[in-house]
Amino acid sequence: MELLKELERLENTLEEEANEKNEKCKIIDIKYYKHITFDNVKGEEEPLYLIEKEVDGNIIRQLQAGDRVIADILEDNTILLKEEVKDKSTIILMHLNNITPTSLRELQEREELHKLEQKQEPKQKTQNKKENKENSKKQEEQKENNNKNPYSIAEIDLDKPIVGKKSFRDLVPEIKEKEVEKVKVRRTGLGTDNGFEFYGIGKNGEYIKLETLKRTEATNQTKEVNEIKDKGQNSKVEKNGVSAMFKITNGTNEGHGNEGFTIDLSDGTGTPEVAYYRRAKNYGENMKDATRYESIPVSMKDTNQKRTSKEARQHMEKTRNTDISDNVQRSNEILEEQDETTLDNIDDSPYNDNIETMGEYVDSLIEEAAKECKISVKGFKAVMENVKSSNDTIKEQIEKAKDEIYEQMPGRRILG
Repeated sequence: MELLKELERLENTLEEEANEKNEKCKIIDIKYYKHITFDNVKGEEEPLYLIEKEVDGNIIRQLQAGDRVIADILEDNTILLKEEVKDKSTIILMHLNNITPTSLRELQEREELHKLEQKQEPKQKTQNKKENKENSKKQEEQKENNNKNPYSIAEIDLDKPIVGKKSFRDLVPEIKEKEVEKVKVRRTGLGTDNGFEFYGIGKNGEYIKLETLKRTEATNQTKEVNEIKDKGQNSKVEKNGVSAMFKITNGTNEGHGNEGFTIDLSDGTGTPEVAYYRRAKNYGENMKDATRYESIPVSMKDTNQKRTSKEARQHMEKTRNTDISDNVQRSNEILEEQDETTLDNIDDSPYNDNIETMGEYVDSLIEEAAKECKISVKGFKAVMENVKSSNDTIKEQIEKAKDEIYEQMPGRRILG
């Protein structure tokens, strides 16, 4: 394959250049988008690549056009374009958003699988007709699955804890039962088709279908979840539209389908994002159309995805938090007013809320209470300050202020 050879040549060139600079460099992956023109007058085209590498122990991601770096990609996927191409930002982002890149590592894997199939063919010819028929059926199924799409997106880290002390291997017992060595994620469709699948790879490199991870939505639907990110009690919580959801149909959830995994591609770079989710079971009727899912990231191999924090893992653990309905409802209420909040504001402790990260939500509660009491917002805040005690939650502060105002003179308007 010509593209495979070209990407491998680029990998060798980048590593040789690093060696000349005395840098310890390992290329994690190279993804090719397409050729791009920066000068419409000359009309010259350059290939656009996403380079992901480890240099002296640090993960670095860069966009490269031809042999020159044109942008650095930060850990939060912010793209910092170099000065000389800033005027071309629109065309660059258009390519990144609209094209699924071709991965060097996936092309190499397909080549290895192809060679393995060729080696297996002579042995299969010596088997009796019945075995040949059965094997042929299995091979066709494997071949069909292996060639659905040339893009293998990412490999799951099977052993890093996801929820509590449980890893992907623990959450999906099928992994141990079928002696799966690796679990990967890939797209099964192109263009507007958001088809994805999880699949296993066995000891001999063979494809293994994972039957206990069932797709929950049609491939063209986007589901919204409240995703917990970053670290500790200050972990961000924000709404995230995911491309695919898979429920676990046996094992740790006793077949109820209230937990599983989401798959999405991050904006611009095609970087894989997999998350573990739980579904709120007991949910108020007045919130029936709101988001019912909460999720935390799953660690991937060969990416800069960091281990999920202990606090987030414990928050999602069923033995510690049997029903997440209250957490989901709290996050929905806050995220109706602002783009993000933090884990300490949605957990089951009312005494660790961080007013600074509740921002617009707190403002909306105060404005509503002030309107109810026929008082200015400034005046209501002054009453809150006078009546609050150190352990009060924001809602308790508001209720105390309302009681104080009604006690003084119901309906009175206090000007701040």
